[in-house]
Amino acid sequence: MADLSVIIPTYKRIESIQRLVTLLLQQEGVSIEIIIIDQNPQGYFPTEVRELFAKTTYLHQAQPNASTARNLGFKEASAPYVLFIDDDLVPERSFCKKGIDVFVSCAAIGCFVPLVYSQNEDKQTSLDNLKRKAVNGQEQCGGFQITDSISAAVFFRREYFEMSGGFDPHLFEYARTAEDQELFIRMSKRKQSLWFMPHIEIFHDEGMAGGCELRSDDYWRTRERCVRSWVFRYRAHNQTFGKLSLGDLVSLCRSSFLNSDIFRRSPAETLKQMKILKLALQDSKKKIDGLGKYYNSIYTSNHLSFND
Repeated sequence: MADLSVIIPTYKRIESIQRLVTLLLQQEGVSIEIIIIDQNPQGYFPTEVRELFAKTTYLHQAQPNASTARNLGFKEASAPYVLFIDDDLVPERSFCKKGIDVFVSCAAIGCFVPLVYSQNEDKQTSLDNLKRKAVNGQEQCGGFQITDSISAAVFFRREYFEMSGGFDPHLFEYARTAEDQELFIRMSKRKQSLWFMPHIEIFHDEGMAGGCELRSDDYWRTRERCVRSWVFRYRAHNQTFGKLSLGDLVSLCRSSFLNSDIFRRSPAETLKQMKILKLALQDSKKKIDGLGKYYNSIYTSNHLSFND
């Protein structure tokens, strides 16, 4: 049995997924199984990439959805530890071994992220950003507990990810973003902890086109996705599924247009932010109606138990 299952959803990228799989096959001091979830049309990859995929567990998913792909990959995984990694990351040869070493040396840690840096956000900036999310006084094994992070690279003990309920495919289908934020918030409510290990580093090649294209979208399309994700999450996490409390509405207004960043913009742009929230409130209700079977409660919902 492999020590680590590496789960890679891929979409609209050729060069970077080829590079990533090649580097994973060269990992030192660890036995890994690589699970590819191809969300592209059949025949998208050239022959040399398909030959490389023959050295992995290859799955095809017709409808692109990052949450569904990660959950599908996890169900195929057999190792006691799993790594979810984006297809535009560049690991050093010791990356996977260092990740497993954390679990071996620190039994209390069930989930952690490494230091992910890029051309636009160097190591120090990434470190400073995550330090602001630290939970005071919670430090172990060279790392510290944080509230949330991105899921570009995240390690789990197998049973810990099962306890989380997996990634929410319906949120991603609706908003195309923030499925990682929702997962970490849900984990926190279930008393599961997320840790940051700054001594484990990995480069994020943001110059690669493809993926969900969120980085290349314009401001308003990105803003719309974010607001939609917030509204859906509040509805899904409400004690009465699908509803919004007064406190939820206040928080949504504060995040959407009652903040200093929005107020620095013109009145017309503030009005546009309000319209985005209004539309999200309306169509999220339509989207979430009928999904009740997937959401028992924030504490018991399990997206891994469904095949769709």
